[in-house]
Amino acid sequence: MMRALLRAIDPRATPEQLAERVAKTLGYGGEIAARLGAVLEEWSANEFAMGVQVDQAEELVRRASVESVARLESQIRRVARATAAQLGKEVDVTVRGDALLDTSVERRLSPALMHLVRNAIDHGIEPVAVRRERGKPERGRVTVVIEQSESMVRVVVEDDGGGIAFDRLREQLARVRPERGRTTDVELLTAIFEPGVTVRDESNTISGRGVGLDVVAAEVSAVGGKVHAESTIGVGTRFVLTLPANLRVDVMLPIVAARIPCAVPSRLVREISRIKRVEQTTDGAAIRVGEGELARVVPVRSLASIFGLAGEVRVGDAALVIDHPLGEFAVTVDSYQNPRPVAARPLTELALRSPLLRAIAPTPDGGVLLVLDLHAVHALLRGGDGALDPRAAVHAPGGSRHVLVVEDAPVARELLCGLLRSFGMRVTEATDGQEGLQAARRDPPDVLLTDIEMPIMDGFEMIAAFRKDAALAGIPVVVLTTRSDEASRRRADALGVRAYVSKRHFVEKELRATIDACLRRGE
Repeated sequence: MMRALLRAIDPRATPEQLAERVAKTLGYGGEIAARLGAVLEEWSANEFAMGVQVDQAEELVRRASVESVARLESQIRRVARATAAQLGKEVDVTVRGDALLDTSVERRLSPALMHLVRNAIDHGIEPVAVRRERGKPERGRVTVVIEQSESMVRVVVEDDGGGIAFDRLREQLARVRPERGRTTDVELLTAIFEPGVTVRDESNTISGRGVGLDVVAAEVSAVGGKVHAESTIGVGTRFVLTLPANLRVDVMLPIVAARIPCAVPSRLVREISRIKRVEQTTDGAAIRVGEGELARVVPVRSLASIFGLAGEVRVGDAALVIDHPLGEFAVTVDSYQNPRPVAARPLTELALRSPLLRAIAPTPDGGVLLVLDLHAVHALLRGGDGALDPRAAVHAPGGSRHVLVVEDAPVARELLCGLLRSFGMRVTEATDGQEGLQAARRDPPDVLLTDIEMPIMDGFEMIAAFRKDAALAGIPVVVLTTRSDEASRRRADALGVRAYVSKRHFVEKELRATIDACLRRGE
């Protein structure tokens, strides 16, 4: 019907003829709108149903990719026995605790842990004769403790050896850089993780010439973890590793704008092109993308200017064309790399936050990528120059209603947040119940939209915590889940859930109506 109407309008006709033709065809407008509405509803339902299937597949993959670190115990003992025998030392090794890790994290932890155990026996535990002189048991002790709490895993490797020889290490550092001769003991505990740091003049087959702790630091930081050391002369040394238990991996496109390393979800980037011409429209700068019948004009802004920095759109710039529910838009960047999987971490890691950011992603070289919220970028772009400051008050009085979305599946969360922002609402994201509870306490929402089945703290546990908190008890809750059993519905009713929506029969219009009803009842 749309094609027929377009073919019926002859661009060579006079204005009077065009007006007459348009007037005769206006009656079809309602029918077209109705049919397009039906198509949109069907698309929304199918898209979300597909998202549910993807989420279920991701959960299967996640379960298959998680393994216990208990299997490392035999490996730790084997490495310790071999190292002690080679060095002629006597060592007792104790391994306690267990944790569940993504295999990608476990692969990084394993070599780092083995290196620390070898290092403890080689550099830490003294020979039997020396221990006897110092009044210590002839057999040295190395203890490995593994603990899991919330979403993190903590590994402690401790020995009762001689401790780090700070004076010797300081002397060795000063040979390379004289100013390091004044380094304090606390600063040396950080310096030992630098490449090439050594306390030996001669190499051996265990640790080579250096302590080699830069290898440990690199392995741990590659998955967003941290390591630090504690040491007391004559008493021993303690290394503490903190790693994420689960990596939320997404395929991202790394970019740089105004020297700021960022990343955007590659699935939202429709294409990347070099700007050949900048057009000026009533809404600002625009570029033409596509060829032939597929050519279209897309608004464009410099990403640096959206950050509140100096920047303008120029011919030759690389432009990312972003697919957004409210229409395509483009941003220019200084450079970009090939898409790659990255592990995003929540913004709770940052002391300062921006509405333009949705997560951070550590890089193997110790840096970090800022994962941009493209819906917030689009909102700022539409707002004009006065809204481009990333520090602008998203929380301004009289602003849009605030919705907290708690969903551990990236596909479903992305779709939900995109829809809600297209409704003109301010959205905060959380990936599990505990993170959602913390987010609500920092910035109470007008509505909570949550899944049930999530790690760490599930949806029911989070809702129960809301009801016990005086500041959060009155917040209306909408549950969006694949569960359809009667027991779950009864539990939701008992917790005062306003609406129980099935992901399998999700319709955008119904979700909007449900949220609007919750907001009206809350007023």
